[in-house]
Amino acid sequence: MLKPIAVLLVSVFAASVSVEVSEAQSEARPQSAVLQQLSRDIEQDSDALDEFWAQMELNGVPLVESVSDQPGHSLLTFVYRAAEGTRVRLRSNLNALLFDGITNDFDSLGSLNRLTVTDVNYLSFEVSDKLRITYRFVVSGESEPVLDPLNSRVYMPGTRFARSAVSLSDAPAQPWADIAEAGRWNQHIVESRALGDSQTIWVYTPSGYDAERSHPVLIGMDVVAYARILPTSRVVEYLAAEGRIPPTIIIAVPDLGWVGDRRGSYDPAVDFLADEVLPAVGELYS
Repeated sequence: MLKPIAVLLVSVFAASVSVEVSEAQSEARPQSAVLQQLSRDIEQDSDALDEFWAQMELNGVPLVESVSDQPGHSLLTFVYRAAEGTRVRLRSNLNALLFDGITNDFDSLGSLNRLTVTDVNYLSFEVSDKLRITYRFVVSGESEPVLDPLNSRVYMPGTRFARSAVSLSDAPAQPWADIAEAGRWNQHIVESRALGDSQTIWVYTPSGYDAERSHPVLIGMDVVAYARILPTSRVVEYLAAEGRIPPTIIIAVPDLGWVGDRRGSYDPAVDFLADEVLPAVGELYS
């Protein structure tokens, strides 16, 4: 049984983000002390560049360096190895920080700089040590964004949703990460008069589900995000196990952003959720 209350979540794409960031820096001379040192070394030592990449492969990236005048913050530097003429962009939520400076050229957001006469491409941000975020690179000549080859930390490895991951020293704990998905996801097709077609929804019944009791409902407005990418079910199971929420049913519906564009109003989407999805799920799980 369903309680007549739904929590509506907006569509999202990135996973596990906790960010507090200062103004992004994109400069000709790198902020990173490591890259500044490399610039000096390559003038004296022909092997310095190869040694740098060997060190990056050994220690992993991105580079994380302290910011002396900002306790609790670090300088985060993404590096990518690519020959001259190759364009490399960071695809990450951090790119939002660059909007103020490149509002007229969206394709330049996250463009990596090149360290002179090297194959080192880099981009630095001053960020809170609470940062947790995922990212990929867009590289000219590649048909799809690529993972960071020097970062072994990958979110959802082996899937089309795989992303390279960064968690800094004070990133909030994620206790739900080890919680088992003890409930069950089921797919259902809802014939929608409001939208004029059929829609496939996913419904998660938690481990504490009881058909004789009422359960609150969480609605995720993007089935790919809430049923595939984000650990929604594990978060719900964890909160229920902690006694912070009762066992909660999750309903993940397709992204309905197109409705406003095609219909000029989001009323059909609201009608679909309120008058078709909730009654259908209530009938199936009551």
